[in-house]
Amino acid sequence: LSSDDMKMTPAFWVALSGSDQSLSHDASSKIQFNSTTLDTNSDWDSTNYRFTPSVSGYYFLYAKWRLGTQNNASQIKCIIKKNGSDLALSSNQNDAENTAQASSIVQMNGSTDYVEVYAYHTTGLTQSVKAQTAYTVFQGFKIIGA
Repeated sequence: LSSDDMKMTPAFWVALSGSDQSLSHDASSKIQFNSTTLDTNSDWDSTNYRFTPSVSGYYFLYAKWRLGTQNNASQIKCIIKKNGSDLALSSNQNDAENTAQASSIVQMNGSTDYVEVYAYHTTGLTQSVKAQTAYTVFQGFKIIGA
């Protein structure tokens, strides 16, 4: 393996901070991650809220978000999408913590492939995605040697 194959980059870590994001009832909404902690190759698109890696390979992805209400959620989902199609999805029901998370390993072509995160809920009417950097995050990295 070359030295470039031994790096866990590109890597990114973004979060939702500042204001909560409005989330419609019974509809998927893209989470607008607006705080970048790590972006080794400048591959995070802060306009479209997506990661488009500039290096091909297999990537590990992890996403988590928290519903703004303190009531038990009827159903919440965390959805990671690749190029607009569902890649990984988790669903929680009647969860007092009101968090959903998903992870996946995915092959990315290093040019046009992108991934993004969507939130979904069926708790009352409009709710919010909590703007807490510890609870609403999206991160990933290229897997060494894969």
